[in-house]
Amino acid sequence: MDPALDALIRVNREQTYDSADSADSAPAPLTTAVPADLGPSATAPDWAELLWRRHSGRMPRALHGMSGRRAPVPAEALDSAARWLSVPPPGPELAQAFDLLTTTAVVQGVDGQTDGVHRLRDGAAHLLRADPTAAERLEERYGYGVSPVNGCGIRDAPLTVFLSVRTRELFERLGTAGWGAVQHAAGWAAHGLCLSAAASGHFARPVRAFQEIPTQRVLGLAPDEMIVLSVVVGVPQDTGGALLDLRL
Repeated sequence: MDPALDALIRVNREQTYDSADSADSAPAPLTTAVPADLGPSATAPDWAELLWRRHSGRMPRALHGMSGRRAPVPAEALDSAARWLSVPPPGPELAQAFDLLTTTAVVQGVDGQTDGVHRLRDGAAHLLRADPTAAERLEERYGYGVSPVNGCGIRDAPLTVFLSVRTRELFERLGTAGWGAVQHAAGWAAHGLCLSAAASGHFARPVRAFQEIPTQRVLGLAPDEMIVLSVVVGVPQDTGGALLDLRL
């Protein structure tokens, strides 16, 4: 067996994280999870209602993939996304795993921001490298490209976010609980980003189909840094059709 695959299977089988059986088994108190000081167009009068507005960049009926369009995006939309991605999940293990996640974004067409690769941390975007071709190169590394039956809006997306982790550091800090905890933490971050996008009138699509090593190079990630989850945030096309009603 390939040594890397053997190690992957071993880690998977040793995984122990379970929020009900964690070291601190008492239920973690819930918070609103909504970041403070959001701009007026990035807030919602009713966050339950906002669930209904979520959008995944859906294609017209019988077609697959995602559909977006190139359009200028106000700075407030990126600011809102960065603020949502700075709110940790409840519970000590999830918070530790969340703290170990690195958030890198390819940004384009956002007012006041340079097109290129940014690091999102502490509720703000920080330019790592100017690169007006980064979004286009990301689309070339996506597993489901444009075809007669498939859309792919990545080259037009104003924001594509990558949540990554250094796995060795993760397991040193959290042991075999780390793998499950970081998956939950990434899901928490993606959910917040989906709400942020909906409040700004954009779609957000969590994906895990980027080719790992070429995407690391586009983003400037270290070779030992694994991408856990990605979210494509775009300006939706008006494709019509009913939404899935998630209101309670």
